[in-house]
Amino acid sequence: PELLRKTITENFGLDINYYAIVDFKGFEKAVDILVPNGIQVDVPHVMSSGIGMELEKGKQILHGKELLGYVRFRQDRLSDFGRVQRQQEVVSKIMEESISIDNVAKLPKLLGILNSYVNTNMDTSTLFTIGKDIVTKKSGDLETLRIPEDGTFQNKRYEDNGEVLEVDFQQNKEALKEFLVGE
Repeated sequence: PELLRKTITENFGLDINYYAIVDFKGFEKAVDILVPNGIQVDVPHVMSSGIGMELEKGKQILHGKELLGYVRFRQDRLSDFGRVQRQQEVVSKIMEESISIDNVAKLPKLLGILNSYVNTNMDTSTLFTIGKDIVTKKSGDLETLRIPEDGTFQNKRYEDNGEVLEVDFQQNKEALKEFLVGE
């Protein structure tokens, strides 16, 4: 976490104070607690490579384990960018589906289970407050940004180095600042 924090600071001028690393099992369990009926996604094509299961093409309801496979898949034309889009889609849908006063009562159970699957430098009371604000919609709508932004990078091939993603860090730094601060 410290190396990633330093990398983000160096590349984007953003000082990250807190982190949470969620184990895959923690993701599955959290999803199944927050949205026990699953969420609907439209799987664009058969997905199987590298996810330990096969997801069929089409609209379907997915639960924790299947959603994890859906957000981890990267063997399509969008590679990591498609994976990030699916992750943002799933997090947004989980938040939409889990926003209710009933889910506030689930927070202690959720935090108890996640305690085994999350490595963080936040204390439990802060996590509880954040969770409560999310499920009661006090924190507002979820906004997302993918870095690097479209048009700010190029796929390049170099003989000595292979495939490289060349990123315009200054453009992305400005986009991130605008997203976070509104400047």
